Order: sequence, then C-alpha cells, then structure tokens
Amino acid sequence: MSKSNQKYNTYNKDIIKRLRVKYGTSPHFIYASLRGDRTSETSIKICEDYKIAEREINKTLKKI
Repeated sequence: MSKSNQKYNTYNKDIIKRLRVKYGTSPHFIYASLRGDRTSETSIKICEDYKIAEREINKTLKKI
C-alpha cells in the first residue's frame, strides 16, 4: 500500500490533553488506546470519555 492510500485518524488535541490530566497517562498511551492497540480497563474508559467529549463538542458547535 502506498503512503497516499493510508488513512490517518485525527484526534482533538484539547480532549487528549484533558484525558492526559484526568488519567495521568502519556499522550502515546491515549493515542494507542484510541487506535485499539491497548485493551486495559483504563484504555476502555479513555475511549469512552473521548467519544463523550467529542460528541459534546460537536453538539455545541452545531448550535453556533
């Protein structure tokens, strides 16, 4: 597969910063959790919190 066909996920860096503070983990661990490379309880909570935060941000932006 050539590099032009690869798809990269973009994550909201503000949410990542908040999750880092909340869980006391590294950004690398958070990104790995969101990609599905980590499967611990903390990873699952991080993914859930990220989805909730993203949903709330999108709701707020639609109101503008």
